[in-house]
Amino acid sequence: MDAVMHGYPFPRRMLAADGTERTVGIELEFAGLELEDIARIVIELYGGHLVPVSRFECRAADTALGTFRIEIDLIPLKRRSHLRLLDRLGLELEPESLRHAEDVLARVAGTLIPHEIASPPLAMHLLPCLERLRARLQAAHARGTKALPHYAFGLQFNPEIPARDATTILNYLRAFLLLADWLEQQGRIALARRLSSFISAFPLAYARSVLQPDYAPGLGQLIDDYALANPTRNRPLDLLPLFAYLAPARLRRELAENRIKINPRPTLHYRLPNCLIDEPDWTLAREWAGWVAVDNLAQSPGKIAAMSEDFLARRGHVMVGYDESWAQRVAQEWLQAIIDPSSA
Repeated sequence: MDAVMHGYPFPRRMLAADGTERTVGIELEFAGLELEDIARIVIELYGGHLVPVSRFECRAADTALGTFRIEIDLIPLKRRSHLRLLDRLGLELEPESLRHAEDVLARVAGTLIPHEIASPPLAMHLLPCLERLRARLQAAHARGTKALPHYAFGLQFNPEIPARDATTILNYLRAFLLLADWLEQQGRIALARRLSSFISAFPLAYARSVLQPDYAPGLGQLIDDYALANPTRNRPLDLLPLFAYLAPARLRRELAENRIKINPRPTLHYRLPNCLIDEPDWTLAREWAGWVAVDNLAQSPGKIAAMSEDFLARRGHVMVGYDESWAQRVAQEWLQAIIDPSSA
């Protein structure tokens, strides 16, 4: 398939190892709209019907693209933990009073915590269909990352891994580590997100160990090394859902010790971009293009090896934020060869 379809960037490797087209899902975080209003927008665009789950969660089910999940992104509310608190206090509210209390909770939460819409996994060529959703949410006055100083809202992509062997996964991890500073620089990641723990950078010592030319782990060692250095979901490229899918028993202790909840799936979880949904010139395609650079580099072990040698020789020891000099070197020396292999 073409790397660019109708002006939309796509990875050079569109097919999985079994010959099927790879899938990708997105998660958008924003404020300013009620859950049911978001669901109605989805249904107007793609069909389907509303399925209420609670005051804090609903679904737009059976659309032309699949089922969308819409929720206030706070686990205690989704689990209705407040009901257990009321029970412990010996309080029992009438249904109408409970609905009123949950309305208040939802309104308060909506000023601090993002509403999130998660798409179903889509064949990659269908990703442009979600630009219609982005445009409609913007027209309905959804508020993005920079609307208030404390908003740390993000856009997340969940691209299917094309093969599930250690070498393929390692190539994606290395490609991301090599491009992470450039992605943060060109994405102009909001200060609230950079200061939050949601996208904490990989430890430089771990990145340097992974990029060593003699690092060639099997899948088990790759998972063990990753979990030891990164016992968190809050990395800009989160591999725990993929590893939990591939080897659930191997991660069970680490997940329990760190109280990590995971939906195992055969995807990478790219968490870095802002969600600038209230900015007229912002698109999903713009942020997706950053991931496509990572995906394309992952298909080029020779470029990864050469960039890794350069990284290990030049990348500084910046402990907070990105290394601007390395980001500029990627842009000036390496990026064209990643985007256009014929130029190398």
